[in-house]
Amino acid sequence: MMRPFWWCLSLLVIIGLAACGTPKPSCSPINCPGCCDSSGVCSVGTAFEACGTGGAACSACELGGSCTLGQCMGFATGGGTGGGGGGGGGGGGACNTANCAGCCNGDICESGTTQQRCGAAASACIQCGTGTTCTAGKCAVVGCDSSTCSSGCCLNGVCQSGNVSAACGRSGAACVSCGTGLTCQGGVCASSSGCSASTCSGCCQNGVCQSGTADSMCGANGEGCATSSLCYSTCAPIGGGRGSCRDGYVCKAELRDGGGEGICKPNCHNPGANCTDAEECSPTGYCR
Repeated sequence: MMRPFWWCLSLLVIIGLAACGTPKPSCSPINCPGCCDSSGVCSVGTAFEACGTGGAACSACELGGSCTLGQCMGFATGGGTGGGGGGGGGGGGACNTANCAGCCNGDICESGTTQQRCGAAASACIQCGTGTTCTAGKCAVVGCDSSTCSSGCCLNGVCQSGNVSAACGRSGAACVSCGTGLTCQGGVCASSSGCSASTCSGCCQNGVCQSGTADSMCGANGEGCATSSLCYSTCAPIGGGRGSCRDGYVCKAELRDGGGEGICKPNCHNPGANCTDAEECSPTGYCR
């Protein structure tokens, strides 16, 4: 009579063990590419409230921060201890190149990619101004060109003053570095001696005074020569002094492409301008 009882008891034990199944391993760096939450469950590690990687304990990112590639941009507030995943992933020491690829806002590491906090390589975060955008950790002028940088030159997408030898240029062109013996004059690399506003009414090209009226060498008052169609701008009235010409020029009759028209030419009263021995400079700026 006892045999059926023991048989039933054995059957219940077997069923109970089968229902329990094989115990799951605890969350750890071995089995979790993300982070281990306080319940010992592996999380993906990219959430604001559960940020981490490599099987470390998940951390809740600081208010206003974000979780990027398993790292809180802004120090974490700390998390629970994961089941077998090591210590909590909280903040750290001072922000520096060892723990921050973005920029440092005090001791807080920021992503360095926003207008309000821009920077890279643990530099101090800066706020980009109007007309600029945070690009690769630097505030750059949006589309640096002649329309956004008319008085300077463009270097790595950023508008420069264009008046220094290391970055010389104008009208939104690419900046160049002036060579030995040259300085940046009016956005053009020119000789540091021999040509200036006091010696040249035209423009200076490599230290030599040019008339400043050629399309390829345009300029006046000793500025650096540049390429510009303004040098042969038509004007009116012919013989009427400056007329419609820019400052330093007078409207003069000139033959060009077989036709006669009013062309802007340097005023002979400009410093360095000389008429021939048979001519004199008239009050209106013409050699007559």
